[in-house]
Amino acid sequence: MLIPRSVSSLPLPKASLTALHKAGFETVSDLENITLEQLSAELRVPPSACAEILSAASTTAHKAPTSTQPASTLLAIAKKSFSLSAPADLLLGGGLKLGYITEISGPPGCPKERMAVCAVRSAVQNGDNVLFVDTQSMVSPTTLMKSLKGPNSFMPVSSKISLTLADEPRAPQLTSLVVLNSLSFLFQPTSKHTLSNASRNSILERLKHNLSKICASKPVAFVITTNLATKLLDADGSPANFETGKKAVMVPQLGITYLPPGRTYRIMAIRDSPNTGSV
Repeated sequence: MLIPRSVSSLPLPKASLTALHKAGFETVSDLENITLEQLSAELRVPPSACAEILSAASTTAHKAPTSTQPASTLLAIAKKSFSLSAPADLLLGGGLKLGYITEISGPPGCPKERMAVCAVRSAVQNGDNVLFVDTQSMVSPTTLMKSLKGPNSFMPVSSKISLTLADEPRAPQLTSLVVLNSLSFLFQPTSKHTLSNASRNSILERLKHNLSKICASKPVAFVITTNLATKLLDADGSPANFETGKKAVMVPQLGITYLPPGRTYRIMAIRDSPNTGSV
């Protein structure tokens, strides 16, 4: 399933975007079935400003994606894909596609890293170059080399690599697959440093911009693995805290709007067990 587009991407004044976020509107699809009067009442802004918001949302929803690549390249990209696993490939309509991002999230113990390694093996067996960046040392170079079982074009990356998310990922020109493993680990607070919400959102927004630019101009596929976080909700589904929450759900730790809309697929991997499900 394609990831929803964030309201932050709409060409609107900062005041309008702030009002939307404060009222709980996160994606463009949240504005699809709301009237001008309802939006004005929820945002507490004049109808003229709401008309601008709804117009921008409608234009964005129906805007066809553009491409900066020649037709021959687009044809080659459309035919090429890498394998995650049989079930995931079926879900994605044939596997990982060049020019797209696939996020795999799940709780500890689920096969996120195993699926990423399978994608590496598929790309290498196809003769493609791979850049594998592991932010948490969850997959060692030795493990990757063993999984390849033969000659490969894998480019080893130090487990201590410092990845600057505000910049475009540095990869060889002919790299066809980039894996950013445990990306959410970089945003976890430590004893020495904690990112402010403003800094975190700024980094994620710049990451989204650069990934979108790369996917639109280069034949490369991205796999990003992240952890899940617990989100507390009231009985009506609205956000809550530990004192007021009536139920809890697991959601991707980095949220749903940090990756480029129209270019992203999201897979949530959960082990099947007697404890799987909701209570």
